[in-house]
Amino acid sequence: MNTIDYTAKMKKLGPLPEDMRIFWVRDDLARIEAQTPYCLQCIREGREIVAALDDFAQIIGTTVKIVPDDDLEIAKALTRSAAVLVDAEKLLYSDDKLPVSGSSMDGKSRREADYVVTTGRDPYEAYVALTVLEKAAEVQILADALGGVKALPDRIASKLRRDYLRKYSKVGRERREVEFTTEDGTDEQLNDLNSATTDNLNVDPMEDEVSASQLLIDEFKERRNLVEYGNKLIARKLVQGTWGNLSVRIDDDLMLVTPSGLDYDSLAPEDMVLMDIENLAVTSLLDEDTSDAKNSLPGNKPTSEASLHAGIYKNRPDIGAIIHTHSKYCSVFAACQMPIDVMDEYLAEEVAGDLIYVADYAASGSEELAKNVTKALGGSALDSKNEFEVLMYGRRGCIMSNHGMVACAADLDTALEVAEAMEEAARKQINARISKLIDAK
Repeated sequence: MNTIDYTAKMKKLGPLPEDMRIFWVRDDLARIEAQTPYCLQCIREGREIVAALDDFAQIIGTTVKIVPDDDLEIAKALTRSAAVLVDAEKLLYSDDKLPVSGSSMDGKSRREADYVVTTGRDPYEAYVALTVLEKAAEVQILADALGGVKALPDRIASKLRRDYLRKYSKVGRERREVEFTTEDGTDEQLNDLNSATTDNLNVDPMEDEVSASQLLIDEFKERRNLVEYGNKLIARKLVQGTWGNLSVRIDDDLMLVTPSGLDYDSLAPEDMVLMDIENLAVTSLLDEDTSDAKNSLPGNKPTSEASLHAGIYKNRPDIGAIIHTHSKYCSVFAACQMPIDVMDEYLAEEVAGDLIYVADYAASGSEELAKNVTKALGGSALDSKNEFEVLMYGRRGCIMSNHGMVACAADLDTALEVAEAMEEAARKQINARISKLIDAK
């Protein structure tokens, strides 16, 4: 069995639940049992958790069921999704006999209280599933104040789950194993790559303001910025695991994007992927006939939302940085497919409008999604004949139906401020709706 200690990495996502238990079922399957407040509330209310958000569908599945505290029932539920809610008081009877066997993964008897089980290829992935599940439970409960969530069709959620297992899950575990390995020279390899990239920047930028050397300096600076702001998203609780993505514009033709399927806290500057905005080709500013021509670690792929970022840059020349996250309160509006009324004047100034619009749902990574988000953000021409584009011009963010949110601005620092302002605007509107419901009773 694997002997890596994943606890420190888990703690970067937030405080660990008390009484959390981790098991290796086999070498490629880990299981977590825990008690989290919103999942427990769902169990008490008999409320199954549905896939109203893409991240839930990908890492967990279509629906999380409530089952009795019975090994067989739990195992059956886990064949259909990566999580299950366990009702310790919901006993399973057969022919009026006593309940059958309870949970015994660690040799202990049945739990006395309700709990949740999540699984993954390793304990970290199982813990990310737990954080995504708890967020989904809270989103579903909060969404009652907005009229309830609009779940994704099962066929779409199932496809998202299959794609995740095929494209992302295995890559994430392999990278984490490399991250924890110190005896095979991996750290030295990363440092060598970092140094090689830096060495290419030892040029005089005063020779030509638009020279390739200056572009290289700008590129490496932005690579480091993406690492820094990826960690800021974690620290400010705007992402879980690998969910969400960032990009910066290098010039009119090029953008740097975060890679697909890698955890933010393990990213290095050389992991970022340089792409052509027009045709999405992965490229490099270095000469292709040198050994330094690669701009990222072998095997790194750009975020699946690269077309989304490119679409915004092409349509909005004023935008220089984009942050896409699945932050909690914005996710409530995404799950309900509702716009956000910005109730605070300061927040309205931050997001450049008193209403944050909703982009229609489309598959993650699709051209259709890029078009929908670009439309919701608005066009670049003030004299456009399209009334909708005139109305929407200059907005800095939008909600993505059943997905998350997008924040954009001239630079990463401002884009992060916009993302936080959108999350605060969403929180304020939800709280106002809840207060109104309480007052009406």
